[in-house]
Amino acid sequence: FALLLAIDLLHTPQTERFTVTRSVVLDAEAGEIWPHLLDLQDIQPAEGRWNFAQNIMQIPRPSAAVVQGRGIGAVRYAKWGSDIRFEEHITQWEEEQRLVWAFVFPDNSISRYTDPHISPDGEHLKILEGGYVLTPLPGGRTKLTLHTRYDAKTPINLYAALWGEIALGGIQSNILKIIEGRV
Repeated sequence: FALLLAIDLLHTPQTERFTVTRSVVLDAEAGEIWPHLLDLQDIQPAEGRWNFAQNIMQIPRPSAAVVQGRGIGAVRYAKWGSDIRFEEHITQWEEEQRLVWAFVFPDNSISRYTDPHISPDGEHLKILEGGYVLTPLPGGRTKLTLHTRYDAKTPINLYAALWGEIALGGIQSNILKIIEGRV
């Protein structure tokens, strides 16, 4: 801890941008998957898969994600557990191909479950964008890719990158498993 504090005091943090990406190949065409990206309600705790952030850190699991509206400007309302809420403001909408959003955090519901230094819209971490890409594959299969882009501004951004791969990557794998189970 003392070493990290010394590094913090001696270095001016630089902002670095990171992207965490996970994919799954589904035995379904994009048209069968797309509706689940827009309306994923009543997610049960048993759906998905084990991940560090939600099983060890005890960040609540997703319980719903529903888009209101259509096209660019629509809002995807996400809820995790009974308390965490955030919004995903749609910036790209290509039917059955791509859905991209800017994250909006209307309150501190996420940072209550994590270290306040890693608030998703804070000084040290800013989660910017996320989205899905559907890539058709032979045989009626589709590769579904989920990405999250964020800025880190810490004296040791390598830690932020590691946190992103473990925590965000695990959450992404969980969400993709939920969609796979629903499809």
